[in-house]
Amino acid sequence: MLQEITQYFKWRYYYEHNNVQKVDTQDDIYYIIKDTGEKLTKEEYEKYITKYVVEPYPNFRKELMARLCNDPQHPEKYYNFTIDDCYMQYSEEQIKSVKPIFVSQMANHKATGKLFDDTIYGQTDKLDKNGKCIYTKKVSLTKLSLTTDKKDIKDYYEKAKIDDPATYNAVLKRLQEFDGNAEKAFGDPNNPLYKPTKDGKKGNIIKKVKLQDVSDNYSILNDRGLTKVDNMLRIDIFSKGEGSKKKYYAVPVYLIDIYKGKLPTKICSSSKPSSEWDDISNGYSFEFSLYKGDLFRLKIADKSIVGILQGDGKTKVETTDEYFYYNGFDRSTNSISFKTHDDSIKFRSIGFQSATIFEKYNVDMLGNINKVTSKKREMINKK
Repeated sequence: MLQEITQYFKWRYYYEHNNVQKVDTQDDIYYIIKDTGEKLTKEEYEKYITKYVVEPYPNFRKELMARLCNDPQHPEKYYNFTIDDCYMQYSEEQIKSVKPIFVSQMANHKATGKLFDDTIYGQTDKLDKNGKCIYTKKVSLTKLSLTTDKKDIKDYYEKAKIDDPATYNAVLKRLQEFDGNAEKAFGDPNNPLYKPTKDGKKGNIIKKVKLQDVSDNYSILNDRGLTKVDNMLRIDIFSKGEGSKKKYYAVPVYLIDIYKGKLPTKICSSSKPSSEWDDISNGYSFEFSLYKGDLFRLKIADKSIVGILQGDGKTKVETTDEYFYYNGFDRSTNSISFKTHDDSIKFRSIGFQSATIFEKYNVDMLGNINKVTSKKREMINKK
């Protein structure tokens, strides 16, 4: 059996790569592999090329296809055969027990990594309208983009624009000439952009400019620099209210919290600086913790959740699935990202506050899932 399967795949490979040549003599018809000169009889050709691979038992291929589809009890939804064609060797009770395959993935619960971002950013001593710190970062010209109306450079540092308008206007003009395509505008080493000078001569080549961004999750290093707190290990989910009024909230937990030996107690709010976040002591109940790769169940009213098909990264698809693997949390939008168990669909920036079902599950190596009932908030040991 193994030898026949090996032969099948070898010859199929050569056949699909146009490497099999037919030889028709007066006495016989046979086939050869051009690269190796190996010979295959007409009977072997028909066996290995014109038919499917030899099956271990009747209808093995149909059974495998049925078990891999989303509804193995009704394969006729996906293929041109029914349940009677693929489970002939099983009893009725065994057939009823067939369930869709659930892919088991391993979660990452390790408390390792860096405490802060590697980049040191510039301080501005200014806050935005939400009370978040405005900081600066130097960015290559090829990373720039225009605003929606294409009249300005997106996120350009305001003070730099005022202090050196000539440089700003030169960069803006070049970017507008290429319709906002920064790679085409600045990516050609033979066509660099020079800094304007008062006497009209070429100044230094402009390689980077300052952009501005906001954050309330940072650590001040000195009078001029700051760095962002890095490595969010998990989120702790809390709830408040009962019945239809029950809402869910997240407390982000970072590696630095573990080194401090104290779990954070502030409920994330995207519309407020972290200094104004509500405390869990104000009527919030702990539900569970989510690490990257943890399995959870999410249902938002009667709505399906829209994600992006992993195959092309563009196509939007709706799913009625309720079980997902957690991938990350965005504190700026107070939303989570996750994926289906088979990695076929990914979801970004999905709100969960008004979820009708939000539960955590454990999954074993065979894909069996069980609801987590423990509601004890645990500290992570440093490793």
